[in-house]
Amino acid sequence: MKIRAFESERHRRVLPATCTLLGLALWIASAHSAIAHDTGPSEVPAVERDSPMKVAQAGGSPGGSAESPPPADNWSPREFLTMQYARTVWERDRLTGDWGGLLTDLHDHGIRPQVIFSQYLQGVATGGHDTGAEYGGKVDWILDVDVSKFVGLWPALLLNLHAETRYANSIQPEAGLATLPNAGMLLPLPDPYNGTDVTGLTLTQGLWEGKLPILGNEAAAAVSLGKLNLVDLLTQVFPNFAYGRDGFLNTNAAINAWNYLRYVFPSMYGAGAFLLDQDAGLAQAGFLVFGQDNVSTSWDFGDSFSDGVGMLGFARAIWSVSDLQGYAMLLASGSTKKYASLDPTPFEPGLPIDLPRLERDRPWNITPALYQEFWMDSSNKDRKAYVYLMGSVADDAPSFGSWSFLGTVEAVGPLASRPTDRAGFAGWVTDYNESFEDGLRLLGRHARDMYGFELYYNFAINRWLHLTADLQLLQNLSKGDGFAVVPGARLVMDF
Repeated sequence: MKIRAFESERHRRVLPATCTLLGLALWIASAHSAIAHDTGPSEVPAVERDSPMKVAQAGGSPGGSAESPPPADNWSPREFLTMQYARTVWERDRLTGDWGGLLTDLHDHGIRPQVIFSQYLQGVATGGHDTGAEYGGKVDWILDVDVSKFVGLWPALLLNLHAETRYANSIQPEAGLATLPNAGMLLPLPDPYNGTDVTGLTLTQGLWEGKLPILGNEAAAAVSLGKLNLVDLLTQVFPNFAYGRDGFLNTNAAINAWNYLRYVFPSMYGAGAFLLDQDAGLAQAGFLVFGQDNVSTSWDFGDSFSDGVGMLGFARAIWSVSDLQGYAMLLASGSTKKYASLDPTPFEPGLPIDLPRLERDRPWNITPALYQEFWMDSSNKDRKAYVYLMGSVADDAPSFGSWSFLGTVEAVGPLASRPTDRAGFAGWVTDYNESFEDGLRLLGRHARDMYGFELYYNFAINRWLHLTADLQLLQNLSKGDGFAVVPGARLVMDF
């Protein structure tokens, strides 16, 4: 397998600049903390950064919920937004404020633009396929439009556009095959891709809203269709995924990734129907049909459904005991298209090319999951801790993995003095199918099962600047590669 070597000259240029950037962020954090202790409470009520669950409930796009926080007493919604953007640079939800009043005007007409800039610095200190460090980044360009507000017609129709700019590199080639150490750098395509593409364009139509019979919870039904961004879709189904920006960096730490990646792609054409539990802020059930061709860098529709379709369905039982939320979930997915064990995937360019002589079959996967909060601050219900368990079983061929297991513990606001920070620990293991390993052996390559661990702490410097320290310990797919120690940092700015 050809893997790019560590480019010392390039890293000598990149690393000092990146370390300077991260050092500046830490200095800003300490300065802001000192300012916060020297000043009294803001005259404007605080507006929290949206959690993934609230985004999932709203059906909005990454980085914000569909609705603004409720205005303070005696303020109209417009006055509240104006005051929100008029805060000092440290108190704003976005670095650039109200753009001279433009954002408030756009919001009044149902238009919500967002720009989110993420930067990553990760290195393989020892082990892996190669040692070295990589710097990379991504800009998410997001536009949500409430059509009923914008044109005064067609109630409950929402349009979402998501474009992404990816530049520089991720650490995936150095960490080794199938490690997926940076979910944020998977789209539009992994290394060595750089560029800007529209990875998501969807229309969502609300159909019904009210109380469910028997269950009695407030619910809403909606249908959605268009070009589906995989990271956005996964966060709607698995809220802990958090768009790869707020929680874990490694994709395997958020979902049993390799049991799905045979038949899902960075972007796909598709359509689905969903039932939202508005009390819990979660998608309660859903069914989705999607194409079997990646369209993250194109608009080609011709090959998406020519050989078959992918399907995904899930249902979730939700409960709350003493305000501690929990749920059990069952998800089933698969494809009617026939694949071979060594067919390539856009998520891992290092995997083999197509070998037509291999037997082909239809992949499927069954995933149970359990989520349970075990602690909540009685004075601030946004501060909580929870455990998340996920298992997965798949076909013997052509899926990559036959079974996998994932366990995580996360906390939002782990320290009373830092209520908007986030921290977590995860461990996972994937057992690869014998047919996949046998196919690699025919090519003179030897595979093994993969496992890993991740520990992170997301430090909220202010509402628009978040710095994450991260450590991953990874065993990749290739025998002969050492156990990788991967430290890293992520800096996310909401513009």
